[in-house]
Amino acid sequence: MNKKCLPVGIILLFIGTAIIPSTAQNIEKSSSASRGHWLYVGGSGPGNYSRIQEAINASSEGDTVFVYSGTYKENIVINHPISLIGENKHTTIIDGMAHDEVVYIKNNVNGVKIQQFTIHNCSKAGPYYADIHIEYYSNNTIISDNIFYNDATGVLLHLSNYGSLINNTFDNCSYDGIHFVECHANDVSYNIISKCDNGIFLEAECSSNNIHGNILDSNSCGIYADGTWGGGSSNNIYDNLIENNKWGIYLYLAFHNNFIQNNMVIKNRDGISLDGVYDNTVQNNSVFINGVGILLIGGARTLIIRNNITQNSHIVRFTGGVFIVDSSGNNIIQNNFVRNIPQATFLCTKAEASSNQWLGNYWGKHMIFPKLILGRIGNFFTVIPWIQFDFHPAQVPYDVPGMR
Repeated sequence: MNKKCLPVGIILLFIGTAIIPSTAQNIEKSSSASRGHWLYVGGSGPGNYSRIQEAINASSEGDTVFVYSGTYKENIVINHPISLIGENKHTTIIDGMAHDEVVYIKNNVNGVKIQQFTIHNCSKAGPYYADIHIEYYSNNTIISDNIFYNDATGVLLHLSNYGSLINNTFDNCSYDGIHFVECHANDVSYNIISKCDNGIFLEAECSSNNIHGNILDSNSCGIYADGTWGGGSSNNIYDNLIENNKWGIYLYLAFHNNFIQNNMVIKNRDGISLDGVYDNTVQNNSVFINGVGILLIGGARTLIIRNNITQNSHIVRFTGGVFIVDSSGNNIIQNNFVRNIPQATFLCTKAEASSNQWLGNYWGKHMIFPKLILGRIGNFFTVIPWIQFDFHPAQVPYDVPGMR
């Protein structure tokens, strides 16, 4: 029986040795095709390019252009999907020589990846000049692990969707760190943005963007959403540290159904400001030591729930934990108000603006009776004191992360 099986085994062994190398070669070819070719800029290798644009021009869709450390004084245009990768973000520098954009991704170019560069010195002629400018309908762009500084705008995106801006540093941009114009479903995470006019700017109909895990420090405005030309919805702003700005988070006009949650908003002049917007949710934020913690101006139907609102006060302008100005239909529910001056107040110049609900908030101490919220109603000529109530104040603080 064993003697009969031996020839068969030998035959199968020869067949296997013929098939396996052929299969391995096919896998290698397939893997190589999916990675594309690598082109090199700088360094000392034979055939390396001396300019980044030359390598991009020689590349094809799916290729990778790897750039060795050095300073490259260029204005780069990308017109097909490639990966542009620097050797080290601190030592691989693209200098735009104060002319136009430093890196320009043309229309309808999907899947570009840029990482590990210092990119700076674009034109400073206005906010629509940027170190990286991503044009219309160029989607799925990944910008990661780069440094941008001393420029007009760091990264500008027009109608660009499904992209990622991750782990970049933006410093001292005279306009914006990151500027979206009518962009949707992008992920902005773990960036450090400081000393810019706006850290992150959402302009017009920007929707379904996730902005999370970022540090926004010492900007004029940390996160600014402007709906003058149409407001966006379903943006999720969460888990950010927003500190030492004039305005921490500012949503202006027509932005609706957005979520601001789990942020640390600390030592800003105005913490979270919602101006002329409606149907937004502010939840589980820690809002500490600002001039005013949460400010509502106009608009309607904001849900403010389960926030820690602590030590917010200012000797001028708007002040206190929550300040409501001519905004109606808002629900302020189950928040912790502690050591704000005042805890909460309102100003109504329109009768309908006085219809807000305060319910089940903790007001810094055990309370037997309903909490009186003192405010004013009237116009410039006749302002009279007015009262709203939290009829069922909480007796102990809520267990919200970040409670002080």
